[in-house]
Amino acid sequence: MDDLSHNPTLGLRLDRGMEVPLFRQISQGIRREILAGELKAGLNLPPERLLARALGVNRSTVLSAYRVLKDEGPTLPSLRALDSSGQVLQVGSFSKTLCPGLRIGWLNGPASAIRQLAVARQTVDLHTATMNQWVVQRFLSEGLLTRHIEKIRPEYTARRNALLEALSPLARLGFSWTRPQGGYYVWCRLPDDIPLPRLDAEAAREGVAFLPGTVCSADGSTTRHLRLNFTALPPERLREGVARLFRALQAARSQHREGNIQGETHQPLI
Repeated sequence: MDDLSHNPTLGLRLDRGMEVPLFRQISQGIRREILAGELKAGLNLPPERLLARALGVNRSTVLSAYRVLKDEGPTLPSLRALDSSGQVLQVGSFSKTLCPGLRIGWLNGPASAIRQLAVARQTVDLHTATMNQWVVQRFLSEGLLTRHIEKIRPEYTARRNALLEALSPLARLGFSWTRPQGGYYVWCRLPDDIPLPRLDAEAAREGVAFLPGTVCSADGSTTRHLRLNFTALPPERLREGVARLFRALQAARSQHREGNIQGETHQPLI
């Protein structure tokens, strides 16, 4: 595979006087190079440290540019799509992508495996509600699911970005989080001096809810984690929710440092 050692800057020119952020200039510049045919398929982009050094920017700036390219790029194929031996089963649910109330899952795999699993399913509860299946079948046959996903994907991306941006001030409290490439949630970690039960009590007072990490763990070991949803609310409500969470974090830390353990046994709000 070719490398780009002969062109460490990728031909990019940054204008620090522009209002456009540097990471956005980098991502837009790389996209232009691809469309112009200067960057060919099969080429590896340089490691972020090398490109950052060549362009005279921070490594985090290049990382942000690469994230933008990944987020806005094509969807990666599933393992099932790459399977040539008929050994992969792909499982999913319409409850997340279409409507929670339908409670319909789906399975994609070799025909022989599907037949055996269908028989096994009938011994459990016969089948999912017939009317619900008709609704989904009609939705699929008319191509509406693809249109629906194309509509919600940019909206969910905007909401995810709004939540991540709103979380930035919490970093100075030691609060950290992931940047999801899909799905509906941001996985967060509390600083060591803020107990999860104490935060839950303060969050309830602020009127903000989260899912405690212990609910997402088979052995209950994720006692310092919590999960935030970004798809259910518009950006302005997400920002307000994070502002309330910020106040709850500050109060929980203050209560813990003062030795006030009242409410430590309060069950997490879900």
